[in-house]
Amino acid sequence: MDIQSDVFFKQGSTHDICQDYARAGDAQVALSDGCSSAPHTDFGSRLLVNQFFESRTNEIWNDSDFSSQFLASMVLSQVETLHLPPACLHATLMTLKFERGVHGIIGGDGVVAIKYCDGQIAVLEKIYLTGAPYYPIYDASPEWKKEYMKKFRTKEPIYKNYMISPEGEIKEVEERSFPFNFEVAPENGFYINHLNGVEAVAVFSDGIDSFYSQKNTETSRYGEKIPVSEMIRKFMDFKQGKGEFVKRRCKRVLKDDSIYHYDDFSMGALYFPEVRDENPNTRQKYFTTK
Repeated sequence: MDIQSDVFFKQGSTHDICQDYARAGDAQVALSDGCSSAPHTDFGSRLLVNQFFESRTNEIWNDSDFSSQFLASMVLSQVETLHLPPACLHATLMTLKFERGVHGIIGGDGVVAIKYCDGQIAVLEKIYLTGAPYYPIYDASPEWKKEYMKKFRTKEPIYKNYMISPEGEIKEVEERSFPFNFEVAPENGFYINHLNGVEAVAVFSDGIDSFYSQKNTETSRYGEKIPVSEMIRKFMDFKQGKGEFVKRRCKRVLKDDSIYHYDDFSMGALYFPEVRDENPNTRQKYFTTK
């Protein structure tokens, strides 16, 4: 199967530097969103993503929770060599890789979406209501982990599943929360094993929740929030899945001067050209978590 991969990232309107980074490889993509309040996370996000591509051992794909911790720990030694502060690794890590199904990591917060050939989209959002995601690097230090748990252990992440119809209607919404366990990192891994009828699978940083449409009246100008579901539909409306298909689509969407985003934004996707007809009732709506 000739699987295409591509990524896109762009600086937000309120940021002085882009702290998101993304990279594509052979049937795999990775992106990272650096914390805006931590120093030099533009470096940290790049280090995390590039380490992902350097660490292609079998055990990484057998245990996604281990992999995010493992990768972050490896990058920590590089940070010390570069004389960067450890806090530069306060960044998320989201990945997709095809290997007998699609394996992925949501280390922190973000969105995963499955686009079907008939236009339906299955979505998984991982949300931290505190606005402070649990970064993979926290597992590399008992002190960092203890400090985070002390502040936020009662604010567990929420997993929100839903379907988007070709017309944009949201249906079958389900929310699940997972209480923190001091000894175990929040659930990070997911697996998509049912690929019949799948056109593309994409990951997005939480910057997808920062898009607004500029509205003008005779007396004022204001921004109207664009729902995440609508932006997913826009960004996954691929005309073809060859070459830089993600970059082309994102640039086309953002060519609309009335659309802007205040947070950094990144996206990565795998495109499957050999889509097949299937029974919609067998589709995987709930992402198998690891």
